[in-house]
Amino acid sequence: MIRMLWEKIMKWGWDYNRGLRNSSGDDYEIEDNSVSMPDPLEFKVQPAQGGTIVEVTSWNKKNEESVVKLHIIPDGENIADHVGKIVVIEMLRR
Repeated sequence: MIRMLWEKIMKWGWDYNRGLRNSSGDDYEIEDNSVSMPDPLEFKVQPAQGGTIVEVTSWNKKNEESVVKLHIIPDGENIADHVGKIVVIEMLRR
């Protein structure tokens, strides 16, 4: 079952960007790099003295305003684990 799903996802990915490849098959030509999404989370990661700062910006539909939250990851911590947890937290807040 998992293998079948994996094959379908890989085939979709291969077919999806087929039109973006040029004749050599090595380079990609993208006409527009913007993606229009209704309610995205935007992340900015900045190294700082003593750790890493992760800024998450989202849109509050009720108040029609942008909401910015800062998360601080101390030095010595696994950044990937913390960013994963931040994504889960922000998705649950929605």
